[in-house]
Amino acid sequence: MENIIIDSSMIKTYACLETLCENAGKNEEFKTVLWAGLLADNGLMDEFIYYLENKTVKDSLKIRGYSLTDMYVYCLGRYNLYSGDLGKNTASCNKEAMILDAFMCMHRLNAEPDVFIKILNEGRGMDRM
Repeated sequence: MENIIIDSSMIKTYACLETLCENAGKNEEFKTVLWAGLLADNGLMDEFIYYLENKTVKDSLKIRGYSLTDMYVYCLGRYNLYSGDLGKNTASCNKEAMILDAFMCMHRLNAEPDVFIKILNEGRGMDRM
């Protein structure tokens, strides 16, 4: 038993994820899927821990050329599209929800790159009709 090492950093990271999800209004399924994605990808977990410690992203992880910032911009664009916002990042925009959605997008991009890249490319972006 003397050789057992317990790393509490993952417990703290999960607790932070729980708090972020609660503050952002994310459900249990979202939290569970994102946690599994973080555990499955060391690079994504490193990005998440960096975000928790610095409240910014370091963008060291690239998946098929896409970074976490790219995913954040994608999520912000979707928010603007559905909220009727004209591109301003106002107080009504939940930044915690946006960053969690960006991490989820990176997880989805990592899990199914061809499918998710097709979704990214088919969007209309900021075009207005």
